Formats: sequence, C-alpha cells, structure tokens
Amino acid sequence: MSGLDKRRTFWPGKERRENINQHVLKRSWTELNEKIETPRKIDIAHSTSRISLPVHIAKLDKSPWQDYVRLLNICRGGQITVAYSSSRSQKLVAISEIPNCSREQLRALRPALHENIVGFTAAYFLDPSIYLVYELMPVSLIGILNTPLGPLQVEEIATVCQSVFRGIHFVHEQLGVMIGDLTAETVLVARNGVVKLANIGKVALAGSEKTLRRDVDAAGLILVRMLEPDTGMLFPKLLQLQRPSSCDANARDLIAGLNLLSTEDILKLRFSKKKL
Repeated sequence: MSGLDKRRTFWPGKERRENINQHVLKRSWTELNEKIETPRKIDIAHSTSRISLPVHIAKLDKSPWQDYVRLLNICRGGQITVAYSSSRSQKLVAISEIPNCSREQLRALRPALHENIVGFTAAYFLDPSIYLVYELMPVSLIGILNTPLGPLQVEEIATVCQSVFRGIHFVHEQLGVMIGDLTAETVLVARNGVVKLANIGKVALAGSEKTLRRDVDAAGLILVRMLEPDTGMLFPKLLQLQRPSSCDANARDLIAGLNLLSTEDILKLRFSKKKL
C-alpha cells in the first residue's frame, strides 16, 4: 500500500473521478476531524461562513465608460447603472458612483470576499468620483416581500436572517466599519438564492466605525418585516412583534435578545441555524 493509500481522508471529488466503491469511501477530513480530534460540535452557522480572502481589485485612474457601455439606471440596493463590458465577454455588471472622493481613498480601498456580500471587482477614479463595479444582482429582498405570493416560510426567513447576520459579522470583524444603510432594499438575492448585502464598497470607503449596534437593530427590523409584513410597513422603526404568539418561538427569542447579543452569539441561536 502506498503512502497515499494509508491516508484516512480523501480529496473531495476523487471518488467520482476514480470510480471508487461508494461503500469503502474514506471519510472527508472535516468529518474525521470533527469526530476524532474535536469532540464538541462545531457551530455550523459560524464555521461555514467564509472569511476574508486575498482578492485582486483593479484600481484604475480613468473613466469606467472606457471599458463598459451604459444600459440603464435603476434602484437596486441604491442607485446603480447597469452596464456591459465592451470586451468580448460583454458581461453585465452594476456600476455605482460615489462622489466627492480622492485618489487616496481609492488606494486605501481594501478588497475582501464573503459569500453574503455583493462583491466588487474593480474601482475607477474619475475626479471627483470613484466608480465601483459590482456583480449584478437580479432582485432585492423588498422586491420579494412586495410580490403577491404570500409571506415567506419560516425556513426562508431564517435563511435570510442567517445570511444578513453573517454579512454584518464579517463587515464588523474584518472591515471594522458600520454598514449604516441596512434595509430590505439593500439586501439582495443572487440567481442561485444566496442572500448578499449591498454597498459594502461604499461603506469601506467611508470608514465609519461608530455605533455598530445600529446594524444589528436594522437587521432586527428586517426580521420583523418578514415575520409580520403589516407591522413592518405600519411601524418601520418598531423592533417588536405585535402578534408574537403567531410567530416562530425561536424567532421571538432572537428579537427579544437583540440588545444583549453580539452577531457571533446571534449566529449560534437555534433560529439562525434553521435550513431550507
């Protein structure tokens, strides 16, 4: 037996490529590590969330319209211009203009990647504005809530809630800034169903570090809007359920504890772990 055959783990996907008998598969490293070396249960909501990764962001001192062609202006997580690349790919993107910026801010812009944040791939400086090129997201949470298809199911609400708090946790811990403008309008949904927070590039440029708790309260208001749409519309600043007995008990506990819990603690709650 070769040295590789003695390994207790397998490389993901190897069983399909080499037609290994499914009944004798070696366990994955994560399963083995959790069972043998780490007896306590790993928190799924926290451990599956991506951390900051090295990402290359093109920083260009020119007009973005040298590389992109405008299509239309829309409001999706804020005012954006939908455009397509003038290269052969003709990829659709969302371009956001941030006025009154400097080259120093462009140089200081920190790239980061997270599954629950709308990623930006390039930044252009055309005095006095910075233009950020984002991935184009097809729909916002408010667009989903305003459809006549009825309220979201508890599992769907929990998935959105978990994604929002993961995004907040990343921004607070990795970027050290406050999102500020966090509403159902700035929570976007990708074609594959992944929930992402918008305008993080703008937040990183602004660099506001105060009152981080405001983001947690804002996420709570979004949760109230999903659980009780009428309450969220009539009392948009009320962080309280009007019919708590008709809502999921774990969701009630989350809202009741928002003032005392950190984002990390919230992600450990039972409601935040519900899955579709």
